Amino acid sequence: ASLPPQPKPKNPRSEAKGTAAGERGRERRGEDIAVAMSALKFCSKCDNMLYPQEDKEMHTLLYACSNCQHQV
Repeated sequence: ASLPPQPKPKNPRSEAKGTAAGERGRERRGEDIAVAMSALKFCSKCDNMLYPQEDKEMHTLLYACSNCQHQV
């Protein structure tokens, strides 16, 4: 009187592959990446990336170029 073998629990991630829900999830992750990437700022003078810096006197956030010292 042995019991039949139990099926293995399914991985929810493997089920989502190829389904509409799984594809929507990948699209959302792609949108998050696109939003993060659009937050990068570039120097209008030399096209290098601008880095955040604090203006300690005015207590504001500035973006400065490390190449030509241009600030926005």
